[in-house]
Amino acid sequence: MSNVIEYATSSDPSINELKYFLLPVEIKGENHLLFTYNVNLNANDVQVSLEYSTNLRDWSDASSVMDPYILKFNNDETKQITVITKDPTSSLESKYFRLVVSKF
Repeated sequence: MSNVIEYATSSDPSINELKYFLLPVEIKGENHLLFTYNVNLNANDVQVSLEYSTNLRDWSDASSVMDPYILKFNNDETKQITVITKDPTSSLESKYFRLVVSKF
């Protein structure tokens, strides 16, 4: 993982740990995907966003296919963001997700 991603997610580059993950979850008998990631609240010079693609070539903001689910502020000056797919995975065409860090 690059240092800018470590900085943006408040990770320690000397420790092999993920500050973001994708999990399947069942809600009311239907499968959805949860994506959770941390954002460093002190990193004012970067922006962290989630994108999706159906072909791994063209990428778009994931807010059109994901809804906010949980927002948690941690004691270590990070916030943990969890979003969930709007539609069950059974009704979704194949989708790929990526976490993008942009430096200003």
